[in-house]
Amino acid sequence: MLKFFVILSGLASFLIALALLSLGTSLFADFRTENIMGPGVDVILLDKYPTGTEPIRMEVIARGGKKAGLNYAMAFYNGEIVGTSEGDGMDWGDMISGKGRGDEQVIIYVDPKKFNDANSYKFELEVNYVWAKSSGAASFSNATETSIISIDIPKYEEGEVTSAKLADLSISIGFLALHFIFWYVLIYSAALREKKGGAVDAANADEVTSYALFGNYMALCIIGYWIFALPIAKTFNIDSSLFTIFNTIVWCAIPILVYVIVKKRTGAIL
Repeated sequence: MLKFFVILSGLASFLIALALLSLGTSLFADFRTENIMGPGVDVILLDKYPTGTEPIRMEVIARGGKKAGLNYAMAFYNGEIVGTSEGDGMDWGDMISGKGRGDEQVIIYVDPKKFNDANSYKFELEVNYVWAKSSGAASFSNATETSIISIDIPKYEEGEVTSAKLADLSISIGFLALHFIFWYVLIYSAALREKKGGAVDAANADEVTSYALFGNYMALCIIGYWIFALPIAKTFNIDSSLFTIFNTIVWCAIPILVYVIVKKRTGAIL
């Protein structure tokens, strides 16, 4: 039963991680076009708790096909342009190498002073981009799209930012706690199975541990990057990739920590 659970959880973790590798940016975007799989636009807030004292920074990502190039992104409020940014557009020739979904991103700055002390920042984001649409085994055609995305960002007072950060931080810590509990139950159950009987149970426990580590570990590290490491960085408004890597290492170290704790507590070989 335990082995079946480990294999099943490993398969589920693998499928979720596979989806996040290709679609994570779209799934966790703050705003986006309706479609996730095909060409479209994702918008990520770089300043999660705007107070109106600084420009609102957003990362605009155009995606689709073998390659994608962003021509421009413009923010409109009551017909007035409150932010604009230009990309490289179509910067490829007749040949495209590599696989995967193409994308290009730009940073757009929105002036909060244009919103007349509103309680939130509501505006339209117009994004014009081009993407290489596959039309055969080794051929493609370029298609130009214009997407309109409605943006609604809450405005925070200075005193509200701390409580909002604590609320988001508690969610991230909750995921970390669930991560710890999952591995503790899994490895502790294997240890008890080993201690229960002789060499056969020890071999089975060792096999379960191997399934757990190889079936779940890498997949859950990828999942942890999206549900723990990145949200922590956004909560503290830290753009450093080193900080995100550190948080990912913390998440990935949990199973190893649990393994050491269980082995020391039970004396199991595992």
